Amino acid sequence: MFRDLQRMTHQPKWWQLAYTRDAKLIGLLMPTVSPTYATIGYIGVLPEQRGNGYIHPLLRRATELLLAAGQTYIRADTDQQNKPMAHAFLRAGYRPFASRLEYSLVRSP
Repeated sequence: MFRDLQRMTHQPKWWQLAYTRDAKLIGLLMPTVSPTYATIGYIGVLPEQRGNGYIHPLLRRATELLLAAGQTYIRADTDQQNKPMAHAFLRAGYRPFASRLEYSLVRSP
């Protein structure tokens, strides 16, 4: 996933780490622009920092970076079971537009 995001359009300053006031790592944000739309490529809060509301300022920051770059249509996604992230997107003004299942096939040598 990291390599895929690197290939998308982004400014190095968009990819940021977030810290608490006492310098403990909270998480990261990696907004990008695909060939057809801007996206919250990756955003995450470390497991030990979850439940403290940090996702909201991280998502706000990622969204603001893309809007400041002139993007007017921003997409994002999360696993259907990730209710906290889905709630964060809704709270930030994002609205669901699709639902999908993903499949993969792995063959043993």
